[in-house]
Amino acid sequence: MVLFTKKICSYQKTALIRTEDVKCYGYDSVLKPLVDDLITLEQEGLFIAKLGKSIKGFVHCIVADDLGAHGIAGFVESFSGKYVCRFCTAENVDIQTKEVKSGLFSARSKEIHTSHLKALEENSFSSHFGIKRKCVLSEKLSYFSVTQSFPPDIAHDIFEGIVPVEIALCLTTNRPHVVPLSYITRKTIGGNVHENWSLLRYLPLLIGTRVPSNEPAWQVLCELKDIVELVVSPFHTEESISYLDFKISEHRTVFKEVFPHERILPKHHYLEHYPWLIRQFGPLVALWTIRFEAKHSFFKRVIRHTNCYKNCTILIKFPAKPPHYKPLLEVADVSTLPVEVINQDIAQAVKQKYPHMDTVDLAKNVSYNGFNYRIGMVVAHGSLAGLPEFCEIVHMIVLQETLIFIVKKLDAWYLEHYRSYALVMSTTRQLRLVEAHELTDSYPLAHYMVGGRRLISLKRYIHV
Repeated sequence: MVLFTKKICSYQKTALIRTEDVKCYGYDSVLKPLVDDLITLEQEGLFIAKLGKSIKGFVHCIVADDLGAHGIAGFVESFSGKYVCRFCTAENVDIQTKEVKSGLFSARSKEIHTSHLKALEENSFSSHFGIKRKCVLSEKLSYFSVTQSFPPDIAHDIFEGIVPVEIALCLTTNRPHVVPLSYITRKTIGGNVHENWSLLRYLPLLIGTRVPSNEPAWQVLCELKDIVELVVSPFHTEESISYLDFKISEHRTVFKEVFPHERILPKHHYLEHYPWLIRQFGPLVALWTIRFEAKHSFFKRVIRHTNCYKNCTILIKFPAKPPHYKPLLEVADVSTLPVEVINQDIAQAVKQKYPHMDTVDLAKNVSYNGFNYRIGMVVAHGSLAGLPEFCEIVHMIVLQETLIFIVKKLDAWYLEHYRSYALVMSTTRQLRLVEAHELTDSYPLAHYMVGGRRLISLKRYIHV
């Protein structure tokens, strides 16, 4: 069996709709061709010749930024009004003083939403509890619920929302990307998802040595970094969800203490719903818009290169061939050597785990399951006292579809001020072999020298 990973080309467009047309004709009209197809898929299914039968399907959820989600769902599209949340009926003024976990806000349910729509129609309100019209998908599709089918988008909520705003409040540096001098009046440093994610992740390594350990604003950013690592985790346990809930509450408390005159943003409020939403939708990193943004980047490049930003019309002929998938394992250069001629320590490790292996295929650079591994990188393997343990990649063995790391163990201890791990070579210098599926976390890490110490900053929370 050959395993594959998806490429962006597997994401296909079903409709291109101009914003002006949505404003003129409404979502019911512009989405009608798509909704008709979805009704057919739901009721009749799609005939698969190889199976000899029809397979039915349904829409599980709509992935969109807040503005898009509110527009399709029928909620008000202003985030400065009285009701700004599609998950509960909290008022904007109340989210400044009350948390979601207080239980004072009523979650939107199918029954509550139906009663609000009824009151909206009977009284001819322009909006009622943040609702201004019915959702066409919820009205036409049997398995779609407006209150349970619009997950949050961590890309816009956190990386283009909370992170740049809070960094602007706390920061006075201009690295790694230039922070505009107007960031104080703009109340945001700008930047895209990846820039802001990287900036928050590496900020402790960049300026941590110059920040006093008791600096309150530093605590705000460090707590936010902890939250980000948890939110982008590809899987969760009940313990990690509860820990995220605690961290969000703690961050809110510290934020209000350090910046008492700053308002809690609607996106701060959405963040407080995340523990419940993870239980409902699963890991939210699987439902962010960043993959669709990558698909849209082609259109953005066309507009930029043609220097045409008004009344743009882009016609794309999509290829008829099926999307291309990358293989699970990709290696550019492999050296096949007899075991007896390779480094003695490596040979001993190989013989200990694979006594009948006479030759090895060694590689210095390997792409496996979407991650690129190189000699010298650090991987997580094992745990000690509730913290992950780490190893350094010495070499890699390619065995058919299997990737095997030859690693040396590292001793690590957590530095809270840097929100990073300090690494030193373990006294146990014996090499070991670790298969890719045995890693505690598959994301490879690079180390950085800070103040004479070798530090790594996690990309995401590691479950141990």
